[in-house]
Amino acid sequence: MFCAKCGKRLTAQTRFCPMCGNAIITPIAQTKPIAVASGSKASNPTCAVSAKMKKACQLAGAMDVALVVLLFLPWVNVNLGIWSGSFSLLDFASAGDKVRTMLSYLGSSSSDIAGMQQGLGAFSVVLVVLWLVAAVLLVRNAYGSFTGKAPFASGGAATICSMAVAMVAICFFADYVIREESYGMLSGAVAASPWLWMVLALSLVLLFYSGYQSASFGLKE
Repeated sequence: MFCAKCGKRLTAQTRFCPMCGNAIITPIAQTKPIAVASGSKASNPTCAVSAKMKKACQLAGAMDVALVVLLFLPWVNVNLGIWSGSFSLLDFASAGDKVRTMLSYLGSSSSDIAGMQQGLGAFSVVLVVLWLVAAVLLVRNAYGSFTGKAPFASGGAATICSMAVAMVAICFFADYVIREESYGMLSGAVAASPWLWMVLALSLVLLFYSGYQSASFGLKE
């Protein structure tokens, strides 16, 4: 170390230059910054947000998959005494023969049976089409959530929720008509199964969850 004023060589402990009396200022050692790994969450604050979003997307995708499974389970229970059964939406496509058999047991005319079958046939076609639409949308939403390409898409949940609401209403209406026609003897003849109520509850949860998470991560404008 040298004196900045006169250039005399000094030791590290010297505070004043013995030649010119100049005060020696000892340089402050520079503190070496602590290196932070580039892949850590501290250096990349968006990493924690991405991990949280990934878990939320996986949960939404799992609910979509659960709804796909519930599409195959019986939604409606029918108990008319001499004839009973549990039906999924796909079962309605082949329910015409069962209805014809039931009505023949009850002594209905052939014209009544034909009219009932035609109405049920049209209704079955609509149900099957809606079933296919809901299944495709749910599978697509699940794929989008798991891959992150379309996180929190709610088209499938909205479709199956609408179907579940419609089926619950149909069950209540059908039961009311049968109960009135039988003077209450067949009360509860048509009822929504626990699976249908589960579909309705889970689809509502998924709709609210997807909307909340989309807003939380700023995915909605």
